[in-house]
Amino acid sequence: MDMTEREIGEQRLYNQFITNRRDQSRVVQSLCGLQAQYEKEALSSLSLRTTETSIQCAPLVKCWTLRGTIHVIHETDLPVFLHTGSLSRYAEEQWRECSSIPMDRKIFFADLILEALREGNCTRDALKNRCSEKGMSEGESRAYFFNPWGGIIRYLVETGRICYLVGNRSPTYALAPPFVPLGHDAAWEIIVDRYFSTFGPATMRDASYFLGKSQRFIQKHMAVDGLKSAQCDKKTYFYKGDAAGKGAPSCILLPAFDPLLMAFFKEDSPFFERENIRNIYSLTGIVYPTVMVRGKIVARWKRRGSKIHIAPFRSLQAKEKTLIEKSIGDRGAGDVVWEE
Repeated sequence: MDMTEREIGEQRLYNQFITNRRDQSRVVQSLCGLQAQYEKEALSSLSLRTTETSIQCAPLVKCWTLRGTIHVIHETDLPVFLHTGSLSRYAEEQWRECSSIPMDRKIFFADLILEALREGNCTRDALKNRCSEKGMSEGESRAYFFNPWGGIIRYLVETGRICYLVGNRSPTYALAPPFVPLGHDAAWEIIVDRYFSTFGPATMRDASYFLGKSQRFIQKHMAVDGLKSAQCDKKTYFYKGDAAGKGAPSCILLPAFDPLLMAFFKEDSPFFERENIRNIYSLTGIVYPTVMVRGKIVARWKRRGSKIHIAPFRSLQAKEKTLIEKSIGDRGAGDVVWEE
C-alpha cells in the first residue's frame, strides 16, 4: 500500500488524538506518557487531546522513563515503565558507585526519606529540611541527594519506592502505590505496540529515535498481529488500525515538547519544511511551542502576560493570520502580537 506525506500526517494527527479526542487515561497510556521537564507543557499537550474539560492530576505521576527523561504517566503504568531491568545507568551509578558518600550514609538518608513519606506527602524542601536536621550537609544535599539530575530521589523513583506527584506548585513526592514490575520483554512489547498504534504510521528509524532503542531491539519486540505497512518516498511506515485520518485542523497551538514533535525523526517530519528545523528544535534540546495551520507548522508562539506573541517562519498570508487570530480568540487565550 502507498501513502502520501499528507495522508501520513493526517493519520498521525488522528492516532495522536488531536483530531480524535479520547478520555484522559487512554491518551496518557497510549502516548507512553508525556515528556515533563516542564510539567505545565505536558499537561497542555494532554488537554489538547482529551475529552475532559480539565485535567485530573490524581492518577498521574512523574518518573524517569523513555530515553532517561522524566515523563508524566498514569500510575497504573508503573509496572510497564519500571519493569525488570529498567534502572538507568545514572541511578545505578549514583547508588552503587558514588564513592564520595559511604553506603551506610546513603541507606540512612534513603530510609529517612521513606519514613517521612509514610507519614504523608512531602515537598522537596520539606524533605531537604528533614535530612538537614539529621546531619546532611548542604554540600551533600546539593551534590548528591537532591541534585538537578535526580540524585537519591531519582534512584528511589526508578526503583519504584516513591514518585513525583503531578499538579503541585512545588515538587512533591509520595510513596509509590504497590505494584509488581513486568518482565523486561513483556514491558517492551507493550511499549512498542503502543508506539505503532498511537504514533504510526512511523518508520523503524522514528521508533528508534523516540524510544531510545536500536532498530534491532524494536524489531525483536514488535508484535506482528494487526501490524500494517505502507510505502512513501521509498520508506516503509508501520501502523495499526485503519489508515483513515480526519484531515488537519485549521489551526492549533502546540505546546513545547509536544508528542507530535517528539515522536519522530525530525528530518523526516511531514509537519514542517526542513529549513525550519532550528526554529522548532534548538541545539540545546529545547522543542519550542509552535503554531500549526492546516497541517503545517508555520510559526513559534510564546505567552507574555496576557498576550500571545507569534513569530512566523515566513511571510504569512492575510487569511492565515486571520485564521490564527480567530483560533486564539475563540479559545480566549489572549491578544495576538506579531513579531515579524
